[in-house]
Amino acid sequence: MGANLDETVLVPIASALRLLNRQGLFRMIVQVPATADLETARARLTAVLKERHDGEEDFTILTPGAVAASLASIISLITSALAGIAAISLLVAGIGVMNVMVVSVTERTAEIGLMKALGASNGQVLAIFLAEAVALALIGGALGIAGGLGLARLGVALYPEIPFQVPPWALGLAAGVAATVGIVFGLLPARRAARLEPLESLRGRR
Repeated sequence: MGANLDETVLVPIASALRLLNRQGLFRMIVQVPATADLETARARLTAVLKERHDGEEDFTILTPGAVAASLASIISLITSALAGIAAISLLVAGIGVMNVMVVSVTERTAEIGLMKALGASNGQVLAIFLAEAVALALIGGALGIAGGLGLARLGVALYPEIPFQVPPWALGLAAGVAATVGIVFGLLPARRAARLEPLESLRGRR
């Protein structure tokens, strides 16, 4: 947790209190055998401390399990917050992809009409524009992956003691999510392009 044990000094409690001009301890760590029952050890420690504190339980005893549970709760909260931010970001990105594709369909109406006049089916037109939407989303995903890898390297450079790294599965997941966003938000403009009538499209009608 950021502590450097090479800079730790172990001295008798009485000597430390005298050197630091303290009357008591703020915190202490109790080590029990690996086979010991932590709850039993906690109960015995509580009894001893209450006796020395005139019967008052004005202290807190934390076990490794309690610390782990607290850390898990904090990590879960952070993960939920990041997931919410990511969901909003994906929604905004998806709307951006949709807007770009709607503009593309509008500007290429005559081109779509020509393709259909030459024999392109609705499915082929749909596939073309859907592929463009996926490609657009993958480009954005690639830029995001590059930014994430860059931030990880920056974190390693600034804080070498923290193992910043991006697992390979996360890269594949990011690319998959980007492609999914392109498919979901590019489907509506692609269907609009596929449903255009050749004659009306060639006339430039919307």
